Amino acid sequence: GKSQLSPSLTSLALSIGQGMFRFSPAIPLNTDLSTGERVSLLAGIGEPPLHSPPPTVPAQYRQEIPQQSVSPPPPVTAEPTKVGMGFYLQWVLVNVAGLIAGFFMGAIAQTLLQSLGKIISDQVLAATMGLTIGYMQAIILRRQIPISEKQWIWGTTFGSCISLLLSGHNSETTLLWIGPVVGTIQWWIMRPVIKQAGWWILVNTLLGWIGGIFSGAVLVLLLRNANQR
Repeated sequence: GKSQLSPSLTSLALSIGQGMFRFSPAIPLNTDLSTGERVSLLAGIGEPPLHSPPPTVPAQYRQEIPQQSVSPPPPVTAEPTKVGMGFYLQWVLVNVAGLIAGFFMGAIAQTLLQSLGKIISDQVLAATMGLTIGYMQAIILRRQIPISEKQWIWGTTFGSCISLLLSGHNSETTLLWIGPVVGTIQWWIMRPVIKQAGWWILVNTLLGWIGGIFSGAVLVLLLRNANQR
């Protein structure tokens, strides 16, 4: 009885499977496949993909996240250093060093250009000294007030040459002319940022520019008033 039942059950299963393949659109009927291959294909039909895309959200349910604008940080401005004894000593140092260095370099240039005449060689000496002192003064002065370094350097150089011309190329008289001439040019440069800058002309006229001892003391007072504005 068992031997007759097993073939009949097998035939019934095959006929059901063939009927399912006949109505399955994914497997063509005219394909020469074995029964096991067709069962394997049928088992794979209808399986969902492993990676399905996320469902779309309707437009009415979407919420836009507003982007916060990031403002740039405020610019950092360098505050001027405190004006006191430290600045005064620096001013005296640069004036003494500039006067000595300018004199030696100017004397060398004057000797080399002496063949061009006394007027030209003397002007070279005056220009070298004015350029050296003006440059060294501008180095420390620019840390305190917003002045034009080029105007300060070239103004000091030009004032030294003019003072030599007004003195008639007399070295003693030139020292008297440098104070008011150079002091006036430097006052014109400082006046937009320093209150009561007219004192600068007076102290330089009284030979306060020599060594920067007296002019440095007056400059400290002027810069303190400028930084408090």
